[in-house]
Amino acid sequence: MSQVERILYDVFTYYTIQGNPLEVFTINNMNFTHLMRDCNLLYDEKNKRKKRLYKFEGKITETDVYIMFCNRSRICAEKRRIHNEVHTGNMCPLPYEEFLTLVTEVASRLYPSSTHVDAMRHLLLEHILVKAKRRNHTSVDAVLNSDVIKILYERFKVPFEFLYNFYGFQTSEREGKTDNRNKLQLIQSKSNDPKLAYPEFVKFAKDMGCGSNITITMTQIASVFISSIIPKDNNVLSIGDSVKLSFDQVWECLVRIALLTYSNSTAHEEDKVKSLLLAVWHTLQESSNRNLGSFGAQAVGTNSSKAKFIRGSQILNERFLKMWAEDGHRTYLAPPEVVKSEGKTIIAQLIQNEKQGSSNKPLPAPTESSVLGGMKSSMHENNNNRKLAMPLYKVIVEGNPDDIISVAHPRLTVSKLNDLLEAKPDLRVKLMEVLSVIGA
Repeated sequence: MSQVERILYDVFTYYTIQGNPLEVFTINNMNFTHLMRDCNLLYDEKNKRKKRLYKFEGKITETDVYIMFCNRSRICAEKRRIHNEVHTGNMCPLPYEEFLTLVTEVASRLYPSSTHVDAMRHLLLEHILVKAKRRNHTSVDAVLNSDVIKILYERFKVPFEFLYNFYGFQTSEREGKTDNRNKLQLIQSKSNDPKLAYPEFVKFAKDMGCGSNITITMTQIASVFISSIIPKDNNVLSIGDSVKLSFDQVWECLVRIALLTYSNSTAHEEDKVKSLLLAVWHTLQESSNRNLGSFGAQAVGTNSSKAKFIRGSQILNERFLKMWAEDGHRTYLAPPEVVKSEGKTIIAQLIQNEKQGSSNKPLPAPTESSVLGGMKSSMHENNNNRKLAMPLYKVIVEGNPDDIISVAHPRLTVSKLNDLLEAKPDLRVKLMEVLSVIGA
């Protein structure tokens, strides 16, 4: 059943991300109605075709879905107000657990004669898991466990840990203000290993160049985050709406962003990750010229946390420049350049091969035309080629069968040529001029 839970969670997160990429853990009424419509679960009285194909025991309309969602939303808002002391008004978007409850209510309305378990099984296996859209989740474990990516991980672990701590402290401070904890508890939370929540991860991705130097959309960033937090055992119920990333999960996000951004490139995975690091380096260089970029004025935290960002940027700059110099300052996504030898190098190699007798084809002997090197010999050669290519016919001259001439066509006779010259005096004059020039 874990695989079914995983697919259902991919369906849930697809509609949450498409609705609002900044709120990936909750679904609103519009997106839930969109899910019901994609699965053909809504009864439409005006559409005769859909009405005829509607084969459920019960029926549910779009208005019914709205009322059910509002009732569940009010219950969810009351729970949050009581347990978390968070006031969200009378209604709020539904997290994954409340989403499952609402889907169960829909199943009971469509299959009233079945038990809740059977109704849910029919609804999932025959409609939602088959017809609903879902996120495309691919595993990157093979790439993460490769030797080249492990080397990059060890090389850039220190600078990214500084950056990770910088944004992790912002998560701690934000949650400290939300939970109304006192200042001492907030300081103590900083001494622990910080965790990166989704809002700070979005800031981290944007400050590293996602959307500017790295061509990736906000929807794709949200999908990368979701793919990195799903447990290996597919226990999605343990995720919750306050999940945070560890450092290894942040590195997995960077690898996923590299593979997704440069998916159309035929470069190796190592070069794709290095190209991402190149874009991050460019972004940090640009932001340093703008006084720490967008987060310089908006960063929440003490001076020590800002110092972590500055220190992390410096170490990343040093290590990337060293790696880039070792790679010859090449563009990682470009195909390898073909080495072109100079002409003198090729001639020297050719002479060396001739001396060693390694060449199978000996150099051709010089011909008469190449020795003379004159235009006249070339012209004679071209004329001979034209004569060989032209068909010659032997024609018997009228009145004298023994006199044979070679002409270009068998129907051309001497008498016809004489008639032509008498009819065209200007052609006869030009012909005489040509004969005088060639000395005939």
